[in-house]
Amino acid sequence: MIKSFPVLFRAGTHGTWLAWFVNQHPEFPKSELEINPSTQLDYATLGGKTDWYVFDHSFFKFNNLNRLHTPKLAFKVMPHHEAEPPRTPFQRIIDESNAVGIIVPTIKEHNHKIAKERFDIVRPNQKGQEYFLHSYPDGYKWKTDLPVLLCDPLDLMQGVQEEYDKLLEFIDSEPLSDWKGICATTIGTFYNIS
Repeated sequence: MIKSFPVLFRAGTHGTWLAWFVNQHPEFPKSELEINPSTQLDYATLGGKTDWYVFDHSFFKFNNLNRLHTPKLAFKVMPHHEAEPPRTPFQRIIDESNAVGIIVPTIKEHNHKIAKERFDIVRPNQKGQEYFLHSYPDGYKWKTDLPVLLCDPLDLMQGVQEEYDKLLEFIDSEPLSDWKGICATTIGTFYNIS
């Protein structure tokens, strides 16, 4: 049976990127990252392969439609990424997906400035808003007994080994041989930076 890791997040915390990055590891489905065709500004996984539209399909059907027959999976909940009740069936998501842990992208204080700058680039109509800086558990309406990993994608993108080690332990995976290069390449593509 698949072991899943829902990646639950607020816009601006790089949750799509983090789910994609986790899925590059051994035993996870590989997917491609692209510039979101609808916004031309933020990330999207090619074809939405790891995006579970919880109101359209059961987890079983989502998994079969996308041929995600791997031992492990990190996925994004659609259409509401933070999976907050009552508008999203949080407990159904956990139960159907056989979740073994939840990953919550969390921007640490030392990364707030860069997160705000990137958020303003990707969401110009919400410029100046900082609601995405609220972390779990304070900023979320769901509660769980499952292990929860608070992971800062910006630390990963900057090559912070301690953050990567924490992620590897949580997902119980071997490291990618060029994880820092993968992070640098994807972030450079989306923000035209090195």
